[in-house]
Amino acid sequence: MEPAGAYGAGKAGSAAFDPVAFFTHPRTILRLLSWVFSMVVFSCIVNEGYINIGSERLLCVFNNNADACNYGVTVGVACFLGSICFLILDIYFPTISSVRDRRRAVLLDLVFSGTNTNINTHTQTSTRGSYPGHLPPCP
Repeated sequence: MEPAGAYGAGKAGSAAFDPVAFFTHPRTILRLLSWVFSMVVFSCIVNEGYINIGSERLLCVFNNNADACNYGVTVGVACFLGSICFLILDIYFPTISSVRDRRRAVLLDLVFSGTNTNINTHTQTSTRGSYPGHLPPCP
């Protein structure tokens, strides 16, 4: 068994890029799913998140609060861009030979994912019940 080094740095640059192995890796599949779902989030809010009730001013469906729609679009775009950046980082990660750079990449991914999870959880709990057609919770 060969010593792999920290974060796999011992194997850095040892093999050519294999697209089939890359796109069948579970991490890549989850990143692509995250990318698709982030597009769904901000595209749904942009396309169907505003209503026009007899005036030229558009109202957000979340309590008629434009900040709620802006927040959802911002979170969706940030997740979209983050998914693309980390997908690109996953492509280049095997060629990074510095242990320090590999550790920074892993920690950046960890911090971004944790922050993203907290923000999305906050978004779901803060907009729950604010849609006009939403029924009150059962007792």
